[in-house]
Amino acid sequence: MNILFGIVFIVLGLFCLVVKPNHYVGIRLPWTLNDPKIWYQTNRLAGGLGIIIGLVI
Repeated sequence: MNILFGIVFIVLGLFCLVVKPNHYVGIRLPWTLNDPKIWYQTNRLAGGLGIIIGLVI
């Protein structure tokens, strides 16, 4: 079961690395939606952390 959670975190982390600015998925905060540069930086950080968490689990 823990392996499944790890895989889910890794897949979601990889998805966060490539998602374009939108109102449906990703880290959707007012300041990330207003500036594409901040959007990519925030989602890159979240994706990297998700991959690391998935590997640790």
